Amino acid sequence: MTIEVQFFGQLIDKTGKSSIQIEHTASLTQLKETLFSDFPLLKDSKFIIAIDNKMATEHSAIPEDAKIALMPPFSGG
Repeated sequence: MTIEVQFFGQLIDKTGKSSIQIEHTASLTQLKETLFSDFPLLKDSKFIIAIDNKMATEHSAIPEDAKIALMPPFSGG
């Protein structure tokens, strides 16, 4: 199974992609390890992770066929 990972804002510049497909991973820790390995510039970036349009926490599970979004911090006003 694969999951879709979408990048937004400055994260597109750091990865050179707006989205990728990767093998399913069960945890955010594993996901980050994979992404940091493939895209080293992400390691020093601040971003928020959403799983299927809901904000994730460190302990969030990643369901099969999930859509993951990495978004840089943003401000409103």
